[in-house]
Amino acid sequence: MNGLKKEILEKELTNKIIKSFYEVYNKLGYGFLEKVYERSLIIEFTKQEIDCENQKPISVFYNDIRVGLLLNFGKEPKFKRMIFENKYKK
Repeated sequence: MNGLKKEILEKELTNKIIKSFYEVYNKLGYGFLEKVYERSLIIEFTKQEIDCENQKPISVFYNDIRVGLLLNFGKEPKFKRMIFENKYKK
């Protein structure tokens, strides 16, 4: 990046999602089935005014612009942020 600070894509939304993740994790801990966390996150997303749908099929495009968060409700909460960009998509 040659010393330039790159702005985080979807920063506000990403922060709300991570906040919701930790809110659910802090209340439930680990060890539940994925569906329990999914439903709990839907409740938190609604409280944070995040428009969401569960188990929504998505189209995946090679090298498309997407911001993805992988959330792990293990013994220690973890998240990984992945960004895929496609400068040719309009």
